Amino acid sequence: MTNPSVIDFAGTIMTWNPAVWPYPLDEWDDLVAEVKESGASPFSWSCRLKEIPIGTRVYWLRQGTGARGIVAVGITTGEVFEGEHYLDPSKQARYIDFELNQIVTDPDEPLPIELLEDQVSEVRWRYLMGAGAVRLAAASVEKLDALWDNYIAGNRGIVGNTYAAAFSPSGSEYHILYRMYNEKHKLLYVGITRNALNRFSGHLQTQIWFPEVAHISLEYYATRDDLREAEKHIIQYEQPRYNKDHPKPTGIRPSPLNGKRVVK
Repeated sequence: MTNPSVIDFAGTIMTWNPAVWPYPLDEWDDLVAEVKESGASPFSWSCRLKEIPIGTRVYWLRQGTGARGIVAVGITTGEVFEGEHYLDPSKQARYIDFELNQIVTDPDEPLPIELLEDQVSEVRWRYLMGAGAVRLAAASVEKLDALWDNYIAGNRGIVGNTYAAAFSPSGSEYHILYRMYNEKHKLLYVGITRNALNRFSGHLQTQIWFPEVAHISLEYYATRDDLREAEKHIIQYEQPRYNKDHPKPTGIRPSPLNGKRVVK
């Protein structure tokens, strides 16, 4: 259950040190391919915070020696949970589920930490102690997204650009259908959007049922018409608890571009 005290929590930083957790280049290529083909890649990562709201912007920061900086961005899709520690099975660690939607093709070419230090100086970029340990205010997220967008504009070595529509008011060719589930995986709500981050933030602030949300799934459609028709089918046949209107579908349910993606 999300604590109301974290409502202004707009973003967080996940840290990655290759010296502690090496990522073989072929596996990185697989990650890049998944983001390129389906628009997003589901991920789990350790975190220090006890609560991170669903829909929080995620920046994946490379630390350690070599090139330092942001190598990917995404959005949280589940709540913080505990599991076996990734280095010591006798201990427990906190984890968070999120989807990466943009990633550099070469991890040695991140958005440089020097630029982050200059433009977003309120964050102590070289002294972050662990992943998911920082709450970023909306103003910091706005500056980081502007830097990332500028970096994308001048860097062809980034994939997943089209999925930026999930966070961009201007939108793009992708249209998003989302399902919200409780911890028992019962469907609570189905909605459509071209700006997932804004929509989730809106639900958090206005819907009394939002603290029940434990998991979110995303599907991407090529047209708005396909998106609306798919929404009608899902509401009609899956009966989400908090959708007030249940319009009848008019035809065959369109297929999403990425298949059904349920993120735990």
